[in-house]
Amino acid sequence: EIRETALGESHPHVATSLNNLAQLYSDQGNYHAAEPLYLRSLEILKNALGESHRDVATSLNNLAGLYSDQGNYDAAEPLFLRSLEISETALGESHPDVATSLNNLASLYRAQGNYDAAEPLYLRSLEILETALGESHPHVAASLGNLAELYRAQGNYDAAEPLYLRSLEIVETALGESHPHVAASLGNLAVLYSDQGNYHAAEPLYLRSLEILETALGETHPHVATSLNNLAALYRHQGNFHAAEPLFLRSLEIRETALGESHPHVATSLNNLAALYSDQGNYDAAELLYLRALEIVETALGESHPRVATSLNNLAGLYQAQGNISQSLSFLQRGLGIEESNLAQNLAIGSEARKQAYIATLTHTTHRTLSLHLQDALDHPEAAHLALTTVLRRKGRILDAVTETQQLLRDNLSPELTPLLDEYTNAQTQLATRLYAGLGNQDPDIYRSEIDTLRQRVEQLEDDLSRRSAEFRVTTEPVEIEAVQALIPNDSALVELVQYRPWSQGWGRPRYAAYILHS
Repeated sequence: EIRETALGESHPHVATSLNNLAQLYSDQGNYHAAEPLYLRSLEILKNALGESHRDVATSLNNLAGLYSDQGNYDAAEPLFLRSLEISETALGESHPDVATSLNNLASLYRAQGNYDAAEPLYLRSLEILETALGESHPHVAASLGNLAELYRAQGNYDAAEPLYLRSLEIVETALGESHPHVAASLGNLAVLYSDQGNYHAAEPLYLRSLEILETALGETHPHVATSLNNLAALYRHQGNFHAAEPLFLRSLEIRETALGESHPHVATSLNNLAALYSDQGNYDAAELLYLRALEIVETALGESHPRVATSLNNLAGLYQAQGNISQSLSFLQRGLGIEESNLAQNLAIGSEARKQAYIATLTHTTHRTLSLHLQDALDHPEAAHLALTTVLRRKGRILDAVTETQQLLRDNLSPELTPLLDEYTNAQTQLATRLYAGLGNQDPDIYRSEIDTLRQRVEQLEDDLSRRSAEFRVTTEPVEIEAVQALIPNDSALVELVQYRPWSQGWGRPRYAAYILHS
């Protein structure tokens, strides 16, 4: 306010103040408040300094970061690219600010699952920082960590490990062994070892990371809760339930106190503790926690969010373990319905790696659905119907993805519907990427509002296209067994071969089955 009065509303110092305030709101997850401030700051700088000034590049980068945090990657990418272009021209291709732009763009592609595009940018950013700042600078450590995260996401653990180790060594030397950044590096390396099943290597890293965070941030900080949760999960996977339970309980208590009892992160803690009790056969305790977690995520995130599907599937597994087939089917059917909707969106957009990563997250529910029928409810018609429907729907979605059904549909649509399909695809992309990115540190109410708005827009456009195009309607409708039966000749049968892993207190070895469908 003082700067606007003394210098005028269009002075670059006013833009700086606007940017700082926007950054505050962004850190709080209040993106709706931050966006107009970033936009106004950018406009002032363009007018005052010219569109190719390095301060404009910084402003573009900040706005792009906001959109990226929201999962609006289509809006973020051109801003990151423009910021990179300005920085390279104004500062030279080897300036540390250029490395920052490269890193931000690479992180955008990584979030989209476009690993092939992200890797060369991370590598170039790392090379610039090592040359400009020296191989032992903390910024180099951060760059190494980002590249390692990319390789870990790809399952390339052999490439990721030395980068994590070198990053850890740099931050320990530069910042001291008790710095929170050291705790973060230790945690990342521990996650890598946990992913590999190397729990003996992961445990001491988790313990040391936890000790640093408790000392640096206090024992009731949310980051401490996350660290406790990771360590407890490790003990649970080892079957060390007595060590895991108090850590899960303490993590839950911290989150309830720091974030409120209705926060989605609290639901995560409740789910983890419930899974532990389920492993121990304490089903009554587990059921109460799973139900409370479900209520939280439905209220906070909406009834069609992937986290809701996770909660429903957890309950289905609990009832299956108790032999309650009707309850298990009821919850599983609801969870699979949500997954079908989100699968359709995620396989319609994004890179091949992104699609593979998403379908991999649903493998367990496919196995669980088949296992429920074939192991526990072989003569149950509803279980058989749900199992085959799930197989046909997921196979159909994957076939649509690999045969580029969207492009074939576009080629066959009448020209006047093409802009509407473009709008639908864009809205679908924004919704899918926002769901894929998850809540993060954003305010749950704002996050849900964004999701609801995007979902309503997708549904509105889908309804419009379905009314006006039979091709679109057929392509987007989920598979139903009855519709498949109508296409089978009287003297023929559809034989659907499946591979699944049976569930009985853990996943068993893969088995084969065949579903036979007559007209």
